[in-house]
Amino acid sequence: MAEFKYCNYPLNDFDGYIPYIVTGKITKDDVAAINNDSNKKLLILKNTVNQDSQIIGKISKEKALFSVLGGLDYLQKNKYRHPHYLKRTINSPKVLSEIIKFFEQIESKLRPFWNDTEKCLYVYKTLVEKCHYQYDGEAENETLDGNDYKVIKSLSGLLFDRLVCVGFALAFKEEMDRLGIPCYYQSYQNHHAWNVVKLEGAYRGIDLTWDCYHKKNNKCTFNYFGRTPKFYENKHHCLDNEPEERKFNLVPFQDEELKSHLKNIGEELVKTFPLKTFENIKGETIKYYNVVEEDYTKYYIDLFGKLVVVYLQDQIMPDSGLTIENIEKALTNDGFIGLKPENKTPDYNLYQRSDGSTFLISKEFNHQKNVAEFCYLDIVNQNNANQIRRSFILSENNLAEITDETIKLYIADELLSKKRLESKLKDFNGYIGYIGEDYKKHYSPKFEQELNIQGHRR
Repeated sequence: MAEFKYCNYPLNDFDGYIPYIVTGKITKDDVAAINNDSNKKLLILKNTVNQDSQIIGKISKEKALFSVLGGLDYLQKNKYRHPHYLKRTINSPKVLSEIIKFFEQIESKLRPFWNDTEKCLYVYKTLVEKCHYQYDGEAENETLDGNDYKVIKSLSGLLFDRLVCVGFALAFKEEMDRLGIPCYYQSYQNHHAWNVVKLEGAYRGIDLTWDCYHKKNNKCTFNYFGRTPKFYENKHHCLDNEPEERKFNLVPFQDEELKSHLKNIGEELVKTFPLKTFENIKGETIKYYNVVEEDYTKYYIDLFGKLVVVYLQDQIMPDSGLTIENIEKALTNDGFIGLKPENKTPDYNLYQRSDGSTFLISKEFNHQKNVAEFCYLDIVNQNNANQIRRSFILSENNLAEITDETIKLYIADELLSKKRLESKLKDFNGYIGYIGEDYKKHYSPKFEQELNIQGHRR
């Protein structure tokens, strides 16, 4: 259960809500106690780390409101003790629940083996592409759960996809806090707000607002992601009259430093690819997704609802080579249509469940703490059309190298059943555990907990 400590701070008469500083995760038992208490509470959270959106949403707004300090920590900084700053931190339980869900959705797409810079880049990119700087004519305020909110300057703006600099900087810090990445909210009062984040041992100046304000075709340029030289010399980042702000020794990223990180974040945890269609010389309709390789093109084929892979030599035309007969023959020849080269081997492992559905596992990408990351591909139906889904999963088993058909079937039916896979991708960032020598499912509770961002149980 969470700990509630009376806050000896001049907030006692906030519309009758008595302030309490909350530490720890609020539980269902806490909710029952809050809702049954005759006193109304203002629950002050440092941030939303470890809080469950569903549990928070069950608290009655007649019994409690939340103040999420985040970057506007009025308990630590005098300049944020003005009532209009305080108001920006306050949300009803229902609104805070929706805000937490917004962050949970971002976190559900993070790949576990991304480093802090890559997670930070992905959050930055998502906020830029998801939200916009307040357009001329748009209202500053919105009514949420019966209360009036200045959404553009608070976390509640995330629910309307519009913010100004204060809102962007607060949102970025909140997500960094949730991910455990050192991040600071800074402001030049009544003028501008931004972030400083510690990545790869150095402090970086982050101004998400300008990337969002200047974006074209809703694309993120990352121009203001720790790349601005002489950051504090910019008039918008002036801290000369801000005694409560720390002027960090900032180190800008060089373009080359970010290139590999940016490439990695292009590979999201789950992504779908639409299938192309053509008619071959036999009049058969082939649905596929292809990747060009040296001397060969790899085709991912939807073969009557099953995902299979075939390799076609460059000199063979697809409309004559990709026939149902050739594809089925290729499956007995490691996927090669025609002669199989001596030095060429498949880069995937094909699995089939008892229900006939198939999926592919590629060679491992990353390896940490005895757990490897693999690329998982299957066919899913979206918008009444089959598509190839690529996901990244984590396991202690070497899924790409297992050849024993008995073990493969057990993995397909038990470890990677359709229902279990969906749960693991949603709640545990793709960690599925492993099949032990006893032919039973196992997992690392410690590693699973590290990935269990949303607080779900197995």
